[in-house]
Amino acid sequence: MRTFNTFLMAATAVAALAVAQDTAQHLVVPFTDPAAQHKLEVTLPMASITVRGTQRRDAAIDYDYRDGVSPRRGSQAPPPGMHRIGGANALDVTQDGNVVRITGGFMGVRDATIEVPAQTSVTISSGVGGKISVENVSGEIEVSDVNGQIVIINASGPVVAQSTNGNITASISRILPDKNMSFSTFNGDIDLTLPADAKATLKGRADNGDIFTDFDVKLEPRTIQPSATQPPQPPQPPQPPLPPNASQADRDRARAERDKARAQERANREKERRSDGYVQGTINGGGPEIQFTTFNGRILIHKK
Repeated sequence: MRTFNTFLMAATAVAALAVAQDTAQHLVVPFTDPAAQHKLEVTLPMASITVRGTQRRDAAIDYDYRDGVSPRRGSQAPPPGMHRIGGANALDVTQDGNVVRITGGFMGVRDATIEVPAQTSVTISSGVGGKISVENVSGEIEVSDVNGQIVIINASGPVVAQSTNGNITASISRILPDKNMSFSTFNGDIDLTLPADAKATLKGRADNGDIFTDFDVKLEPRTIQPSATQPPQPPQPPQPPLPPNASQADRDRARAERDKARAQERANREKERRSDGYVQGTINGGGPEIQFTTFNGRILIHKK
C-alpha cells in the first residue's frame, strides 16, 4: 500500500511515492493502473467535500485545515510562519489497487475538493456535518452525511444517498437498467431530476410530507396495513380430491381452480408485504427501482 500524508510529502520520499505536491494543501495521487476501474473513498468527519469527475487520469486533492482549537483532540492553529505536517488531525491519503482513500481527524480538514476521472466510483462519509457535492461522475456513488446537505449533479451511474438531517438534491443523466437507486433522509427534502425518457419504478414514502412529480406515473393500488381488527387473509382451503373416474374436463377445471387459489395466496402475501406506507408506480413502462424516504420533508421528482 502506498501512503501519502503531509509529513511524507515534505520529505524526499515524495518522488518514490510518485506524488506531486504544489503546496501543503494540494496533492496529486496517481492510480496504479489509470486504464482500469478507479475508486475513491473519503471519510472526513466535519468537512465540506466536493468531488468532481474530470478528464484527468489521477486524483487531485485541494484542502484547507480548520482554524482554532479542538478541546477534544488538543489540536491548535499553526503558530505564525508554520504549517501542520502531522498529528491526529493531519490528512492521510493512501492508494492501493486503484483505490484512493482519504481520511482525516475529527477537527482537521474544513474543506476538500477532489478531482478524479469521471468513471471513478465514489464513496463519501461525513460523520457530523458539512455539505457533500458530487459532480459529473459516471461511476457508482454512495454518500452518507449526518448533519449536512447532499448534492449530486449530472450523475450517470447508480446513486445511494443518505442523510439524517439535511436535504438531498440530485440530477441523474442516465439510469442503468440493472441498477437500483436510493435516497433517504430523516429531516429534509428530497429533490430529484430524471431524464424525461427514464424507465424506472418509483417507490416513495414521506411520513410528514408530500410527494410531487411532473412525470406521468402509473400508480399501483395502495394497500392497508393489516391490524388486529383487520387480520391477514387466511389461506385457501385445500380442494377435495377428484374421483378416479373424473373426466379430463373435470381435471382441467380443478387444476384451474388450484392455480387461481395459489395466485390469490401470492397476492395476499404481496399485499401484506407492501403494506408499509410506500407509494409505488412506474414511469415510461417501469425499470430499476428508485426509492425515496423522508420522515419530515417532501419529495419532488422532476422531469428534465
